[in-house]
Amino acid sequence: TNGRLTLETGTYLFNGIITMTSISATSGNGKFSINSGGTATTGSILWTAVGRDIAAETTGGAYGGSWHVIATQTGIDIVTAATATALAFNVSGTFEITGAGTIIPSFAQTTAAAAIVSVGSYLCFNRIGSTSVVSIGQWD
Repeated sequence: TNGRLTLETGTYLFNGIITMTSISATSGNGKFSINSGGTATTGSILWTAVGRDIAAETTGGAYGGSWHVIATQTGIDIVTAATATALAFNVSGTFEITGAGTIIPSFAQTTAAAAIVSVGSYLCFNRIGSTSVVSIGQWD
């Protein structure tokens, strides 16, 4: 319901590509959250976002990125802000759920507008082990 996921305790890997159009031309950008109001208790978190604040699908634009170690809404734009009306970004990272429950990934616009999430945008979550994961496979 409404993008909510119910997760058991463990370590999760996630990634996604999100594109939006019809965002504000004042500062067409925003803030991403891995868990905005869910009931799960999160432990260690690390995620990064890289993208463009752009005028149109095939046009270059302001490129930037950021990294975060928080579950709640970031305090800064996730990519370099510009005055274009479209935004595209890749997001990926890991997080721990130390208390089972729901997470609600979300996006908040810097300047409110009637943004449209593009068809094909996605977030993918994979449980990769318990909360004591140190390495997976041959990498130590």
